Amino acid sequence: EYSRLKYYLSKGKGLSFLSKLEDQLRMLDDKFFALLDSCASTAFEKRHMPTIQRCINAYNSVGSPKAAEQAFQQAIIRPIVAQTLLTSTESQPEGGNTIRDVYKKLLVEIQGQAGEIIDSINSQVSDSYGSSCNVAVAILAEADKAVSSSRPNIYSPGIPEAFHANYLASVDFLNKVGAYCPNPGLQKEFQESQAVKAFLQRWNLTVYHSLRYQDIASTFEKHIAGKQAQVSEKGEPFHLSATNVVFECLMRCFGSNVFLPPLANKFCRLSFQLVSRYRVWLKAGLAKRRDAAKTEAATNADFWANLSTSELIMIVNDVKRFASKVSTELKGQINEAMGELDGKLVDMVLSEIETSVKELGSATAIIKDVLGGDVLQQCVDLLKHVRGITATYRMTNRPMPTRASHYVQGLLKPLSIVKGDLTELGDEVLTSVAEQLTKKYDETAEDLLRTVQQTESSLKRLKERQGEQGGGNQEAGSEPAASDADKIRLQLSLDVKEYSRQLEGLGLD
Repeated sequence: EYSRLKYYLSKGKGLSFLSKLEDQLRMLDDKFFALLDSCASTAFEKRHMPTIQRCINAYNSVGSPKAAEQAFQQAIIRPIVAQTLLTSTESQPEGGNTIRDVYKKLLVEIQGQAGEIIDSINSQVSDSYGSSCNVAVAILAEADKAVSSSRPNIYSPGIPEAFHANYLASVDFLNKVGAYCPNPGLQKEFQESQAVKAFLQRWNLTVYHSLRYQDIASTFEKHIAGKQAQVSEKGEPFHLSATNVVFECLMRCFGSNVFLPPLANKFCRLSFQLVSRYRVWLKAGLAKRRDAAKTEAATNADFWANLSTSELIMIVNDVKRFASKVSTELKGQINEAMGELDGKLVDMVLSEIETSVKELGSATAIIKDVLGGDVLQQCVDLLKHVRGITATYRMTNRPMPTRASHYVQGLLKPLSIVKGDLTELGDEVLTSVAEQLTKKYDETAEDLLRTVQQTESSLKRLKERQGEQGGGNQEAGSEPAASDADKIRLQLSLDVKEYSRQLEGLGLD
């Protein structure tokens, strides 16, 4: 009768004779739900399954599943939750039980004491009803209300580690409660319910991220802003301390005790910012080192200006190792942390980070220039011995040379050191330095030969004048002795050939 009257009134709105039935329907509505609520309460109290099923069916039939949820929540779930929280407090008076323990015990008690009733209610779910009683909503609403009242401190982000653990435990509880929904329709209804919204709104994720951001970002900023940056030969795993710090910060962003899926976009942004900040800092420092090499104005207090060639090589290797560890260790950690999210989103994040790391190549280009300049200067300094060939043979009556000068052996030694230590950009640095050094050697040799030629011409003219005045003293048919200029040319030729062999030994043509 109740359902029939509601149907007539809904179809005949505005008809005068039906409007008289509205007061009758309101009275019947109040009486019907009072009797149904009373019957449901008694049935729940006595755990009488047939009556419970009929009451739930009645609630669903008249389109009032929320009333059924409320009756189930008050009669069944509320006593279980209250008793579980009271027991947890009494057993651990100082709050030793974590919220995860409480939720775990709560689920066990609900399943043990109300599992049969829940199965009975879910058996009444039918597609013929517009909506049905959702036991998951009732369970979550009561648990959320009781926990928030008895343990309000779990929602405080002031201690990020505790907040993180409490949030994950609560989300895990939420997911397990959602498993009580017997079909996708009720599952969607549960996820969109006010109970779930209220449950999640208690967690101030914005403040949590802000605290984590300040902690992680400031760790790196303080390291590079102060005088903590240093280069170590051990390389654990990086030689440059700042590279160690930034990689640790990146790993923390996606660490199991820091990362939260709802904050994925913010932690990803933080990781991009860390890589970008590291790149900017590295490039600025290397530019300072390059400028210091040009001006020779390094100070003992300046970390970058005093970097040695070997330390620059360590930094080059750091950049390569950093890219490798990002594509392996960090990539694995990101996949694990963001496993619940859309795979395409994860791929985009990984691609963006790897692109940012590749941009560190611009820093290695600066290192290549600085290294090339340092090594070239070391080699060029040895070219001063080329001019010493003149002093060796000029008016010393030495015999003709048969082997290369001693300086040639060390001329390419700085290059061989670079070749042995440098694992990236080695060929580029070697080729660049060898080309510039060879050009400089050629210029020095040409200058020496020009000077020798001029000196030889002057001496020849002088001897010719002396010969004309003295009538000539050289015996007929005798061969002239090798001149000093011939010895110098031969020595220079031997040196160049040895230099060429050393280049070939380094794999350079």
